[in-house]
Amino acid sequence: SYLSAALSNRPYIIEPLGEGKTGKFNQKPLYRLDAFDCQTFVETVMALSLAHNLAEFKRLIVNIRYANGNIAFAKRNHFPSADWLPDNSNY
Repeated sequence: SYLSAALSNRPYIIEPLGEGKTGKFNQKPLYRLDAFDCQTFVETVMALSLAHNLAEFKRLIVNIRYANGNIAFAKRNHFPSADWLPDNSNY
């Protein structure tokens, strides 16, 4: 897709994202477009492709990344088969 091609030249970094400035365990940003790991790349491209504007992207990225959209380390969809796929089957 256009979006994945546009972002594919960004650096790969380990654990590029967190729960934001107020996060209990990880204060890294909720989203970024300058660097990714495999999972955050897929999540970002998915949210961007579904969104029609910035506000919708911000809502989607949270709903894709966290169970029921609850921003917390323990609610993060860390494992593809155990939580990411089941929690995102509606997209």
